[in-house]
Amino acid sequence: MAIVGEFVSILTEFEARAASHCSVNEVRPVGNESERVLKGKKYKYQEVTLTDVLRVTMDIAASTPLGGHLPKGVLEIFINPKELYCVDRGSSKIVKTTTEVGYVHTDALSSTTRLLLGLHYDYDVEANGEPGNGHPTYHVQITNKLFTLTDFLSGLGIDVANCTNLPFLRVPTAQMSLPSILVGVAADCFSHEDFKDFIMSVRKKPSPELFQPNKLLERIKGNACSFAASSWYRS
Repeated sequence: MAIVGEFVSILTEFEARAASHCSVNEVRPVGNESERVLKGKKYKYQEVTLTDVLRVTMDIAASTPLGGHLPKGVLEIFINPKELYCVDRGSSKIVKTTTEVGYVHTDALSSTTRLLLGLHYDYDVEANGEPGNGHPTYHVQITNKLFTLTDFLSGLGIDVANCTNLPFLRVPTAQMSLPSILVGVAADCFSHEDFKDFIMSVRKKPSPELFQPNKLLERIKGNACSFAASSWYRS
């Protein structure tokens, strides 16, 4: 349960530093273990999710980092991760991750609540270690077609239909698992000092490895341009 423990620690630190900037509902990471046999070898897997959708709520005012960009009101950030890891000999390697994030705004004057932005982050490779055709290894789709969050948000009476984006446009990104998502939220919502403390604590945590040495690692090894988006695509 090492991965779950690390995520619990990061989420606890996020909540502690968020207290003076926004409210966070009480959720906890959980892990479901399973086994699979690949090429005659048995592997242990752990799927990490949350006990509920993580919900970060903050008042939008002139004094907040986002105050100059949104009308006065309430901003809610909904985060729903689903991450699969292979656990072998004490190391945790990423197999597949899908994390959805929805930014929802309630206008203080009209009381209208609507989805401003939907983000669908993916990491998924095929058996040969390569991403699918046209799929960057790590990418985000900017969309209102949030597969795991649309029904949840609609059930809260939130207008998701008027968030018009390109649902199948994939933009290469860094690896955006739950800790990375929380870092981004902290950067937008925390004071500089609280953000600095939080990101330093995240950097001290051990990072899970890629599932297997694959073509992506071959392309970026020893390459000064390894983080160019071209390295994230199948060739």
